Amino acid sequence: MQQHRTPLIEDLVYADLQFREPPAPCVKAFDREGWVLACGSFSKTLAPDYRLGWIAGGRFNEAVRQWKFRTSAAESLILSEAVGAFLQSGGYEHHLSTLRRLYSTQIATVRGLVARHFPDGTRATQPVGGFVLWVELPSCVDSVELFHAALAEGILIMPGQLYAKGPRYRHCVRLSCCQEIDERFANAIRRLGSLAQRLMTQVR
Repeated sequence: MQQHRTPLIEDLVYADLQFREPPAPCVKAFDREGWVLACGSFSKTLAPDYRLGWIAGGRFNEAVRQWKFRTSAAESLILSEAVGAFLQSGGYEHHLSTLRRLYSTQIATVRGLVARHFPDGTRATQPVGGFVLWVELPSCVDSVELFHAALAEGILIMPGQLYAKGPRYRHCVRLSCCQEIDERFANAIRRLGSLAQRLMTQVR
């Protein structure tokens, strides 16, 4: 970046939810000339409705400030001050520690449910942070068809095709593991596995 004078935007929205200790450093930590714009948010760690985040813009700080003023100058000052006080008090770090343990446990639980109830040949990632599980189904399963079949039963998943151009992830789905993993959630995963099995049968 520095050699070629190329800006890099680094997305750190899940950086505070890394499970391992010490956490992996961000690219910004190695930026000596300000070419990295590191962008973070509290939407994944506090509440999505806060719509509150931050940018370490390096050499682009002034341009970022002007852009922010022109596009969204009317954010909640009270909310910003409250989050700032929470950060300074150390409460945020304690909150993050709790979230990391919770999400690590919940991802392991959902991986186990997927292994038990999804078709043979299904593979799931082993995330080292965050609360999202990427599931690769057998290649004959169309994730868009699975999405519509699941949605008809009140189950929301994200089909893999949303995350790439073309059909590369046609057989993949993204599952969120941030909600409570109760019996209702477990039943939804079981039903999702059954729907995937049914789609496999239909294409044979």
